Amino acid sequence: MHHAERTNERTKPQKIPMTDFTTEIRASVDLENFLAAETSLVLDVPASSLEAVVECLLRRTLHAHEMFTAAFQDAKKSLFIHDSGCLWLHCCVILSRSIQSRCKTSTGCYDYEQSWLCILGSLASIQRRNVAIARLKSPTNLGRTSQEVRFVVLVVAPTKEKGTKNALELGRTFSTLFSDTSLRQKLLAADGEFEFKQFLRQHQQQQQTEITTPSDSTKTTTTMFSQHVFHLFSRRKLTFCKGIKKDFLLRVPSYVSDFTDAFRSRHSIRKVISTTFFLYFVCLFPAIALSAVNYDVTGGYFDIKKALCSQTIGGLTFALVGGQPTIIIMTTAPLVLYTKIVFFISRDWDVDFETLFAWTSLWNAIFLLTYAFLDVAKCMKFSTRSIEEVFALFIAITMMSYAFKDVVHDFQSNYYSPVCKNLSSTSSSTSTKKSAKPFINIALPPTSTTISATVLETISATTLLCLLLTLAALWFSLFLFNFTKTPFLNASKRSLLADLSLPMGVVVVSIVGSFIFKDVKLTHVQMNNRPIVEIISQHAGTSWSVVLGAFVLGWLMSVLFFVNQTVVEGIVGSRENRLKKNQTLNWNLLIVAILNMLLALLGLPPVHPSLPQTPLHILALAELEERVDQGKVNQKIISVTETRLTSLLSHILIALTMMVIHVLFLIPRAVLNGLLLYLAVTIMMRKNQLFERLMLMVTEQASYPPTHYIRTVPQRRIHTFTSLQMLQLIILCLVALCGINYIQIFFPIVVLLMIPIRWVETLLRMTMIKRQWSGRCCLWEVNYMMTLIQCELLKLSAT
Repeated sequence: MHHAERTNERTKPQKIPMTDFTTEIRASVDLENFLAAETSLVLDVPASSLEAVVECLLRRTLHAHEMFTAAFQDAKKSLFIHDSGCLWLHCCVILSRSIQSRCKTSTGCYDYEQSWLCILGSLASIQRRNVAIARLKSPTNLGRTSQEVRFVVLVVAPTKEKGTKNALELGRTFSTLFSDTSLRQKLLAADGEFEFKQFLRQHQQQQQTEITTPSDSTKTTTTMFSQHVFHLFSRRKLTFCKGIKKDFLLRVPSYVSDFTDAFRSRHSIRKVISTTFFLYFVCLFPAIALSAVNYDVTGGYFDIKKALCSQTIGGLTFALVGGQPTIIIMTTAPLVLYTKIVFFISRDWDVDFETLFAWTSLWNAIFLLTYAFLDVAKCMKFSTRSIEEVFALFIAITMMSYAFKDVVHDFQSNYYSPVCKNLSSTSSSTSTKKSAKPFINIALPPTSTTISATVLETISATTLLCLLLTLAALWFSLFLFNFTKTPFLNASKRSLLADLSLPMGVVVVSIVGSFIFKDVKLTHVQMNNRPIVEIISQHAGTSWSVVLGAFVLGWLMSVLFFVNQTVVEGIVGSRENRLKKNQTLNWNLLIVAILNMLLALLGLPPVHPSLPQTPLHILALAELEERVDQGKVNQKIISVTETRLTSLLSHILIALTMMVIHVLFLIPRAVLNGLLLYLAVTIMMRKNQLFERLMLMVTEQASYPPTHYIRTVPQRRIHTFTSLQMLQLIILCLVALCGINYIQIFFPIVVLLMIPIRWVETLLRMTMIKRQWSGRCCLWEVNYMMTLIQCELLKLSAT
C-alpha cells in the first residue's frame, strides 16, 4: 500500500507595530526609493493563483540580476514552505513569511483585511532590497485568510542586512500604508502608474504632517464608561442650552467641507450625481405611497400636494442647517399611524381634525424644543442595538399592514361585495332558467344578463389585476435589488440596477397597469381641492378643552419623535458607517422641533428622521469593500462622502416634480402597495440581526452563517435573546395595531419603555453575579469584576 508522505509545519504569528512616519526616517526613505523605481509596479495582473502573481513580481524584481535563473529559484524557495521536489507541482502552497493586518470590529471580534497581502523573503544572492506591488485585475482567492486579494506586495532583501533595513522592517512600512482602507480605494481607482504612486506620496505626506492624538477608539473602555456615567449624572446635566451650544461649535468648522467634499475627485462627483437621483426616487415614491395612506386615514385632509410640499420644506431646511447631512427626514409609517389615531379621536370628541392635529403638532414641537434645551439627548446613549432592531421591524410590519389592509379592502369592496354576489347569483339563476325552459319567453329587461355578466367580469378583473400589480411591483423591485448577486453584466451596471430598483419597479409596473390594461378601472392617487397651505390662525378660537387634550396628544407624539430620532441617530453613529464628522444630537433635535412647528403653522404633515431612507443614503455615499468569510460575502463600508449636496439637490428635484404633479396620478394604488411591501422587505434584509436570528430558528444548523455571535455565544442564549426581542415586538404591534384608539395612542410609551427594560435586565444580571462572587472574593476584586461587566455593557450599548 502506498503511504503519503507527511510533514509537520510550524507557524508562529507575531504582532508587528505600525510604522510611524512622523518619527521613523527610514520608512520615508524606503517609500521614496520605491516611487523612484521604474519596474516595481504592475497594474491589472490577470492572475488566478498565488504562484502566478509571485512569479510575475519576481521577474520584474530580478530581471536585471546577473544570475537570473539561480536567483529566481532561490527566491521561490525563500518565499514558500517547500520540501524536496518541484515546489510548483504541489497542490497546497504556503507562504513562509507574510504580513496581514487584522481589525477589531464593532462587536469585539477580529477580522482579517483580506484585500491585500505582503510577502517577505530574504536572499543571499542579491545586494540590495527590492519591493514590487501588483494590483490584480479582479479579487482573487489566495488562501484561507486571503479570499479576495486585490494587492500583493513582494519584499525581497539581502540575508545579511542590518535590523533597520531587513525584509521585515521594509514590509512593515508598506503594510502600514495598505492597512488604510481609504488609500486602498484610491489605489483601486488609479488610472495608471503615475496616479498610483501619486496617491502613495500624498498619503505619506499626510501621515507625516498628521498630529497623532489619542482617538476615541484608543481610549480604554473603563475610561469611556467613567466619562459616560459622569456626564450623565453630573450636577450640571440640565444646563440650559449647553448641549446645543456644544453641538453648534463642533459642527460649524466642518460646514464648508459638507459642500466641498463632493468635489474632491472625479469619482466623488460621480458618486454625488448618482446618489442625488437615487435619493430623489427613494424619497419621492415612499412619500407618495404614505400620502395615499394619509389621504384615507384623515378623510382626504393630507393629500399628495401637502405631502410633497412638507417633504420639500423639511428636506431643504434640514439639508442646509441640519447637524448630520446624511439624515433624511420625511413622513414615516409610525407618523401616519399616529395621525390616524388623532383623526379617530377627533371624531370621538366631535372636534375638527384640522384644529386638533394642528395644536397637537404645536405642542409636540414645544416639547421637542424643551428636550433640546435641557440636553435630554444624553438619554439617547442608552439606546442599544436591540431596541433599534425591534423598532426597525415594527416600521416594516406597519408598512406591510397598510399594504395588506388596502388589498383586503379592495377584495371586500369589489370581489366579495354584496353587489358582486347579487350579480353572480342573478347571472347563474338566469342561465339555469334558460337551460330548463328554453321555449318559455321570460319577461326580463333587454340585455340584462349581458350587462350583469360584463359588470361581474369587470369587478373581478379589477380586483385580480390590483393583486397582480402589487405582487409584480414587489417581485420586480426585489429582483433588481438583488441583481448584484447575479453574474450578469459587470459590477458597475449591476450596482446601478440595484440602486434604481425602486423607481424602475414603480415605473414599469405602472406602465403595465395604466396603459396595457387601460380598459380596467384602477384606483389611482387622489387629491383634494383644498389649498396646500392652511395657516393655523384660522383655528384661533379653539376651546381650552381641545388645547389641553392636544397637550396630552402632543406629549405622546414628542415621545414618538424622540424615540425615532434616538434609533436613527444610533444607526447613523454606528462604527460600521465610519463617519468622521461629529454627531450633533441636540442640534438635530432643535432643527426638527423648529421645522415641525413651522409645518404645524402651515397645516402640513409633520416629518422626522426616517428609516430606511437614512441608512440607504449612507450606503449610496459609501465606498464599499467586499469581505469573504467562509464562503459568505459581506460588504464593509470603507469611507463615506459626508456632503449636503445630495439631499439638497434631490429635494430641489422633488420641488420641481410638484410642477408636473398630474403625472403622478398615473400610478395605480396597487403599485404603491407593492412599494410599501418592498420597503418593508428591504428594512428586514438590511443587516437586521433580529430578523437574521429569527431565521436561524427555522434553519438547519449545518447551514448557519459564520457570523460572530454564532462563534462566540451559545446557541441556547442566542435563541433566548431572540425570543425576548420578539416578545417586545409582539407587544408593541398588539398595542399599535389593535384597532382600539385609546390603546393605540400609547404605543410610543411602549417603545420608550424598552430602553429601561433592557438596562434593568442587565443590572439584575450584574446583581446576581455580584451576590454569587461576594462570598468568594474580597471587596476590591468584586468591584473590579463589576467594572469589567459595566465596560462590556457599554460595548453592547455602542453596538
